[in-house]
Amino acid sequence: MIEWQPIETVPKDGSVVRLKRLFVHNGRTYNLWECDGQWCPDRGGFIRDGSSDLEDLIDPSHWRRLKDTTMTFQINQETDFPFIDDYADLFVVLRDAYQQSACGKGRERHANDAPFACQPMQTITDLIGGDVAGMAFQAIKKTSEATGMIRRNCTDAAIRELLGAIVYNAGIIVYLRNNAKDAQ
Repeated sequence: MIEWQPIETVPKDGSVVRLKRLFVHNGRTYNLWECDGQWCPDRGGFIRDGSSDLEDLIDPSHWRRLKDTTMTFQINQETDFPFIDDYADLFVVLRDAYQQSACGKGRERHANDAPFACQPMQTITDLIGGDVAGMAFQAIKKTSEATGMIRRNCTDAAIRELLGAIVYNAGIIVYLRNNAKDAQ
């Protein structure tokens, strides 16, 4: 089990950690709130993970590391696809987007124990007649939020938003492939 630590010991390198605020009243301790967040150096405070509104600083009392979601990928070059060293950076970014969606924030907030093709981004698209504009809007919104984070030197948070944008764009592709009228 990952133990809670006093906030004074939190890493201030932009990594996302679990944060919470405890309140003690009449000898009893109450958990006021809990969320994922990180230290944002340009504001000198903590923000919720994925938040683009730096005016909404939070004041946690404790933190802990997120569960380890380390994954191992193996590529069979004969049956999968050739791994080309010149494109290793792209592979790492796409892997990170997958990991964030399948093992991190995406799974925790959106999956509801459903496979990717049955999650809200897909089912809501069905409800609005197959228009992928909602997913496109989310990808654009995340990209826009990331640019503001970059300007505020919150690079790690910006990268997480951009990985989310990649996942929304992938969601569009999954939807189109699964609902193609001209499937071969």
